[in-house]
Amino acid sequence: MSNIIKFPSLWYSDLNAGKMLNNIAFEKPKHAFVIAWPEDGSMPSYHSSTSDTPVIVYRIQEFLHKLYSGEFE
Repeated sequence: MSNIIKFPSLWYSDLNAGKMLNNIAFEKPKHAFVIAWPEDGSMPSYHSSTSDTPVIVYRIQEFLHKLYSGEFE
């Protein structure tokens, strides 16, 4: 979880999703988990490169814990 990719933009501003995903792919991650919100506002979908659901849930919880504890500041 220490490989957070920082983008040259202002905090809380929207990023182009395609450009962001290309930048992530450039880093050649071992696994990825993406939640996508469709442009039309319909139900979000998720995509994962691993089928190991407990690992996905653990990594999301770990990320949220570090985010709210201020570790990413």
